[in-house]
Amino acid sequence: MGVVSSIGWEGYDRLFHEINTKHKPLEDAERNLLEDRFQELLGYSDGARWGEAGGFGNETEVVVALSQPPPHPMFANLVDGLRRSLALRIFRKNKGARTLVFQKQRMELGRPVNGEDALHFQRVLAAGECHERGYILHEWIGGPTLEWCHRHRWSQTPLSGVEAQSLVRDLVQGVVVTAWREASTTSGVLWDLRDANFVVEPAGDTHRLVLVDTGNLRHLLLERDNREGQIQAALKRLKAVILRILGSQGAWEGQPRSWKRLFAESWDSSLLAEGLIDFANQVGDEQAVVDAFARLQNAMEEQGLFRPDSAALD
Repeated sequence: MGVVSSIGWEGYDRLFHEINTKHKPLEDAERNLLEDRFQELLGYSDGARWGEAGGFGNETEVVVALSQPPPHPMFANLVDGLRRSLALRIFRKNKGARTLVFQKQRMELGRPVNGEDALHFQRVLAAGECHERGYILHEWIGGPTLEWCHRHRWSQTPLSGVEAQSLVRDLVQGVVVTAWREASTTSGVLWDLRDANFVVEPAGDTHRLVLVDTGNLRHLLLERDNREGQIQAALKRLKAVILRILGSQGAWEGQPRSWKRLFAESWDSSLLAEGLIDFANQVGDEQAVVDAFARLQNAMEEQGLFRPDSAALD
């Protein structure tokens, strides 16, 4: 690489040593080419370090966290109402066409859930193509994935009961209810609820659960013959994600031995699943879901499924 690099690649290179992946890191020549082309697009000055490269994926060549909003006049409106820093997602060649079309549509319509108040969803602010590569400018959600937290953070330092309650609330009310509110009686729903699709974002003294795989929101704009199957898949995954959050509290003195069974009973008695089904089919209102979730929370507290701050870990 040249003496001066406008993107820091250290974190990107480190990922290839930390995880197993079929993908190969970009060669120096390709890195230089991407830096030059996107520096021109975004309007950064020569010699300035404007980003730090990080993640990648099957469609994504690299995600670059930006040090400041792009100075190019084309992106001037991004500064207004900006609630987080930005990142540039660069697609692999000949990849991501469907995702790019959807995210452009989401940006232009402001939906599904792409407004300034949708804190539990990664917001898209610009999308386009540059030298045969698609790109998206979206919010940078700082923090590890929920999957990483389960494997590496909470396995060492168990999740507190207060944090567990907060994450479950974010998942149900912040993500699922908010997304399903935008479904029609014929559209699909947000159903692919997996730990890898969420980031645990620092938010003051606590954390916020944020959906970063927002491509799955496309089902809300499309008619789906299998929508009932999507609803059932979503409920199954929602229940499983909550169960894993509860399990990441570790074991503590006084914890019920049959906590998984008690959770299943709390889930069933709350009628949350039934409320969400009615909500998705627009035969029940949102307040019924809120009430059902309150019953679930109360039942889990009464059953002792959240670790008390004073409880000693086993």
